[in-house]
Amino acid sequence: MASVRKRSWKTSSGEIKTAWTVDYADSQGRQRKLFPNKKSADAFRVSIEGQLLAGTHRPDASKLTVAQVCADFLTHCAGRHERDERMTRKWLAVYRGHVNNHILSTEYGVGGWKLAQLTARAVAQFRDRMRSAKVSVPTTRKVLATLHSALEFAISQDWIATNAAHGVKVIGPRGEGSKKISPPSKVQLRTLVEAAPDDFSLMLIFGASTGARAGETLARPRLRQV
Repeated sequence: MASVRKRSWKTSSGEIKTAWTVDYADSQGRQRKLFPNKKSADAFRVSIEGQLLAGTHRPDASKLTVAQVCADFLTHCAGRHERDERMTRKWLAVYRGHVNNHILSTEYGVGGWKLAQLTARAVAQFRDRMRSAKVSVPTTRKVLATLHSALEFAISQDWIATNAAHGVKVIGPRGEGSKKISPPSKVQLRTLVEAAPDDFSLMLIFGASTGARAGETLARPRLRQV
């Protein structure tokens, strides 16, 4: 499906140049790539033949950068917001912040990477650079989620076949998420209700029945009016 051959040519100054070429055909027609040596040409040939055979080759992946994809993704999200398609102003602002402040960061971002270069390993290294730059664990997770969404958009446009951000996890500090919160038993809750003042016992019953959080005390004055 792909062939490797040595090619020589003479420049306008009369200099003889040599390179190794890989010729193959994809959905956009005949393609040719130049490599400085046979080893790199053979490696690419094996890779491209595997992609063509598996049906995962996308010609645009080697042309489009992550920055270009993110720009189109944000335009898509803005359109969804205008059409009221489950895209709030808040989420649009969050996506823009993640893209501009982190994914396109000149310090640790991946905006200049081509889609074809963005492997799972590259995304994991992006994660590690964020953490080294003191980006918090929750923010790092959210940024990777935004990158995942942008790459899902790229898949929908047939620019890539797989999502490199899928499965890349962010490990938090020791002990994070290890504490389990156990709700009080029925006996314990009954004891609390019986011992509490009338107005507070009403709040306890309401919280236990509805799952309201402790901070949601605004329900208290409304309950009194019922």
